[in-house]
Amino acid sequence: MIEIKLPLYNAVEGDDSNDQTVVMEFAKSLSDEMMKAKEVVGDDGNVPILVMDEDMERKMRQEVGLNLNSEDKRKEEVMINSDSRKDTSSNDIDRQQLFSAWESTDVDDDTCSSTPDISCRISSIFGNNQIRNGPDMFDDVCSIVDTNLKSFIQATDRVILILLPTSTPDMVACRRIIGLNRGKNKIIFINSKLDPLPRE
Repeated sequence: MIEIKLPLYNAVEGDDSNDQTVVMEFAKSLSDEMMKAKEVVGDDGNVPILVMDEDMERKMRQEVGLNLNSEDKRKEEVMINSDSRKDTSSNDIDRQQLFSAWESTDVDDDTCSSTPDISCRISSIFGNNQIRNGPDMFDDVCSIVDTNLKSFIQATDRVILILLPTSTPDMVACRRIIGLNRGKNKIIFINSKLDPLPRE
């Protein structure tokens, strides 16, 4: 189990100065880079990304451009680059600088051009289910995790990214995921606010 904390936009603002978009962009970039390393993910491996709810999944698909084919990805990149030139707010400038740093590598162009286009997978843990604290919360969370992720997480997945878990139901869900995988997958938490992290 690995925990990654992204640097803050503004230390004065505290933890909330890292917005969801930055975390999503970083997770997508990390997933892409890891999928190129066969010694990490294996020949058939993937690096699925788990977010907490349906709204976050929708936002990640829209803002980061997941699950697009090559032509749509190029169009999306043109639109993102065009919009970024128009937007000069300090937070967006910081976001662009962070993302450009993640994308920079020492790999030569020939190696990059020969790497096949890979599309990572994303799913929400809870979907559109509303979880309330109470005596049935634990059983409800476990049931939802089992239903939503039963077919999503594959036997060949060696690494799983989990984004922005914060609440008690999120903790229960993460513990359930770890328990179901029984050590088969490396779990990477990105900007988790769980304290402490699951002990499994």
